[in-house]
Order: sequence, then structure tokens, then C-alpha cells
Amino acid sequence: MADLTQEYTPDQLWAGPARKPGNTMTVTVAQGEKITRGTLVTMDASTKTVKAVTAKTQAVFGVACEDVDASTKATGTVVYIEGEFNAKYIKLGTVSDSSTVADYVVSARNVGIILRNL
Repeated sequence: MADLTQEYTPDQLWAGPARKPGNTMTVTVAQGEKITRGTLVTMDASTKTVKAVTAKTQAVFGVACEDVDASTKATGTVVYIEGEFNAKYIKLGTVSDSSTVADYVVSARNVGIILRNL
């Protein structure tokens, strides 16, 4: 039997009738970032890395599937690139403006991510 290296803790991140995750994609988190599960991320086109959204002008790329600490080096992880999510459990990075999750509803919807208020 295999040893488990991570503990599963259920949460209420997913929304919708199926309450299951959408499609995922493997990405690289930019060095210096520390992202938690449920954080909206944006893609930096020049470095092909993701970072937590921090300003209304940033387009949503996905939702972090897991906690990841890339403080010292860029680190691989997985993000949801579509699906229905409970807006109450969605997080942002340290915002540089007065951004709230509500400010990203349209940007998220444009890439197949639906943020529902449950």
C-alpha cells in the first residue's frame, strides 16, 4: 500500500449542481509567490508563469487547486481552467487597488470560470 504524503481536507470551493472540478492545467508559479487553494491566478505572458491576481486590470487565467509556496524558486502546480466555484471561498493576492472577488466575475467568466454566490 502506498504512503500518503498529503492530507485531504474537504472544502466548499466548488459550486454548481455537480459540485465537481472542471478541467485543469499544469502551470509554473512565479518565484516569489505563495498561493493558496482557491486563489484566482493570472498568466504572465512574457514568463509563462502564474501569479495571484492583485489588480482589477489583470485577467483571470485560473483557480489554484492547491497551496503552493514558490517563495524561493518557481514551482509547478495545477490550476482549474474552467468550472463553477463558490465565490465565498475564492481568494485574491495582496491587492494593489480596492479589488474584491466581485471585480473578477466577468474576467473569470470569459475563460470558463463561473463564480457563484451561494
